[in-house]
Amino acid sequence: MTLPCAAPPDAKATFAGRRWTIMVYMAADNDLEAQALADLAEIKTVGSTPQVTIVAQLDRAQPGQPTRRYYLTRLRTLEGDAVGPPLGETNSGDAGDLARFVAWAVETYPADRYALVLWNHGVGWHDVRGSIAPWPAMEPSAEGDRVDAGGSEARLPVLRRPLFRQVVASALARGIAWDASSQDFLDNAEIKRALDAVLLLSGIERFDLLGFDACQMQMLEVAYQVRTLARYVVASQEIEPDGGWPYHTILRRLVAWPEADGAQLGAMVVDAYLRACEPTAAATQSVLDVARIDDVASALNALCRCVLSNVASARPFVVGAARAAQRFRDPDCRDLYDFCRVIWDHTADVALRARAYELMALLKPAGPDRFVVAEGHRGQPVERAHGVSIYYPDGAISPYYRRLDLSYDALWGEMLRTLLGG
Repeated sequence: MTLPCAAPPDAKATFAGRRWTIMVYMAADNDLEAQALADLAEIKTVGSTPQVTIVAQLDRAQPGQPTRRYYLTRLRTLEGDAVGPPLGETNSGDAGDLARFVAWAVETYPADRYALVLWNHGVGWHDVRGSIAPWPAMEPSAEGDRVDAGGSEARLPVLRRPLFRQVVASALARGIAWDASSQDFLDNAEIKRALDAVLLLSGIERFDLLGFDACQMQMLEVAYQVRTLARYVVASQEIEPDGGWPYHTILRRLVAWPEADGAQLGAMVVDAYLRACEPTAAATQSVLDVARIDDVASALNALCRCVLSNVASARPFVVGAARAAQRFRDPDCRDLYDFCRVIWDHTADVALRARAYELMALLKPAGPDRFVVAEGHRGQPVERAHGVSIYYPDGAISPYYRRLDLSYDALWGEMLRTLLGG
């Protein structure tokens, strides 16, 4: 992976001492180009200030429109905000492209704190051999988009930003940053490799905030995957409505209080997002303190160990809890706190209840010294959301689940295989 050289000394000196650099990686080489441009216009209503730098990389779908990088301001046109020569046709699903953008931003626009927002549209899948299937033709329908996936059909909800992750229940393994031109996407392992390289070469310990302006990304598996990359993660357990994040509101608050840290900026996202959503929409958003995730993984292991030590008696309570727990648009995403709550409420096994309670105690209440730093939800369909989901499929376990770090380091995957088979 080749990363860009450092910026000229005079350029770095101009931006040294700023409080924040906000980096937005916009994978819009797909049907979301218009929405990407709308979000850039929203950002430009605030623009960079002497304390807050806002930069973006936009990969467009329109033929003849090259990928560009922008230093976003309030007064200039978007074209006037372009920095450097056009990058040509890039692949936003390539880990190298993400790494080069972030390395360029960090070198050119140094600051005390850094936030990276992954903005995308993604519905990727692997076939049964694990290779990437061709980009399919889609027929809009009342139920959703009809996708021909290797001879079988699946219906995907009509979303602005469908889920991107490897954790799925079938051969439809979702991905990040779909690039229609290259038919490529980023998975969680690629994100980790790309950002690990940037952090190593730039000398930055971690991003202060990693944001996912996408659907259903606030999962324990995803947060664990990026635990060495960021101090805080902000994302949604549920699908996001068409508008995504209200960038103008979030950035106005940050510009007014640039001394905010990553947790406080994440809390701004949570509050602004919930306020911007339609009153009738089911909406969630939360901030996780990734430094505390090892304690959560340890408590999860204790729960799994208790189940595995007495599968026959524990099985009905665990399976029943999974059925009753808060779910989201992707039914294989269960709220982890609510899953433990149902076990606590309904099992007579003293040891199992104790392990469930210990895990619940780490997940609630939300607060500045908690794993869930800030959490908000709206709407009856998500009334039992508490800030972080976990994978528990109704059917077969995805073979790709084994690739995630949490599957290696925790017993959750083993417990799923024992209870569900596979």
